[in-house]
Amino acid sequence: MEKDTSRPGGGGNAKDGKIELRSEKVRRLTGDIPTSLVVWSIAVMALVAAALAVAVSLIPYPHSDGESILHHLLR
Repeated sequence: MEKDTSRPGGGGNAKDGKIELRSEKVRRLTGDIPTSLVVWSIAVMALVAAALAVAVSLIPYPHSDGESILHHLLR
């Protein structure tokens, strides 16, 4: 069996001391995006958007008599 000399460290298999960079476990973990991660990301983004909407509704516009930014924009 010939060794692959095109890469640093040569070739060979695990018996020859080669470290397998992409093992089956790593491929399984990186192959699919976890569903819970997607769901929580969407939930966090929705909460941030809702918090911004509440802030725009409640924060007074600086150049007015206490009206909110939203009220000022809708006028």
